Amino acid sequence: MPFPVRKAIIEGLKSVFIDGKIVEKEVPILLKANSKFGSRDRAMVANSIYEIVRYWRKYVYLSNQTEISITIEKLANVLDAFLEFRHKNIALSFEIDQSFPDWLQNIAIEELGKEKWEEQAILSNQKSKVYIRTNFLKITAKKLEAAIKELGYTALPVENMNGTFEIPEKNNLSHSKLFKDGFFEFQDISSQLVGTFCGVEEGQTVLDACAGAGGKSLQLASMMDGKIQIIASDKNENKLTILRERCQRAGVKNLSTLLQRHIFSANIKADVVLLDVPCSATGTFRRNPGLKWKLTSELLEENKVQQREILELFAPTVNENGHLVYVTCSILPSEGEKQVEWFLEKFGAEFKLIEQKRIDLSAISGDGFFMAKFERI
Repeated sequence: MPFPVRKAIIEGLKSVFIDGKIVEKEVPILLKANSKFGSRDRAMVANSIYEIVRYWRKYVYLSNQTEISITIEKLANVLDAFLEFRHKNIALSFEIDQSFPDWLQNIAIEELGKEKWEEQAILSNQKSKVYIRTNFLKITAKKLEAAIKELGYTALPVENMNGTFEIPEKNNLSHSKLFKDGFFEFQDISSQLVGTFCGVEEGQTVLDACAGAGGKSLQLASMMDGKIQIIASDKNENKLTILRERCQRAGVKNLSTLLQRHIFSANIKADVVLLDVPCSATGTFRRNPGLKWKLTSELLEENKVQQREILELFAPTVNENGHLVYVTCSILPSEGEKQVEWFLEKFGAEFKLIEQKRIDLSAISGDGFFMAKFERI
């Protein structure tokens, strides 16, 4: 391995394991800083960093070290172990071989059972696929497919999902004029199913109460061709600023933003209230492998408390006969089905469960998701 490539890989690992940064954001920055690398070296850097992050525990173990007090020297030793053992079959315990923290494995086995957890864990370490969603406010799916092919890429239509395409090869579409002009958005396939699950109808008002940067709000605006009103809310003003910029690019004009703390003073009510709540994100490890090293048992418990607080807080904002949609990108029932049980025990006189759906990693090539829809009586 050339020294500059080795140095870049170690630098990328440092940014993740010492500086606490997000691998999905750091790898592009690193490659941009090493723009003189050829395609082979760039691939080696990116693939090595991602694989070591995915199987961090395994390669730390094979380097005869511990995960405590990480140093540059230790990162170099882990890289050496990766280069030596990556193509070898070595008998290791499941949690080391698949590289998950003991506490997470113990909770997952308790909630899912050993067989189901091991299936989900193995699938979590697979590379994610890239999906895009047509922005119907600006283009048809057929025209978008043709335009992407003109750029030299393959756009594979996803069955039973109008306007959704898989992009199977490495691509530079995020820098294309098509993307910059708002003709499509990158969006995980499971996340796109949430929009359909909401069952929004023309003329309704939707409150996306935990909107973040607004991917699902933008999807609903596109799906409904601007024939609904959307209020996107979040506690983070920076995310809402990003959403407003995305709306401008996408040509969305039926969406307003409001900080969460102003929802109640403004007496906002909606026909559909979407709660894409903070969670462990255990369903997203394919796309975000570094998250499993940031997640802690304490954070998981905090998330579960916060989920109930959000459900309780926003239940009154649902109009009579309206729908409350609860969503997590977690594979854990304690953040899904168990929260539904809790909500019905507390609010069963006001809401009834219409449908709940779990998308686990064996059912789809996207993220693991849980969705539940309640109707206000």
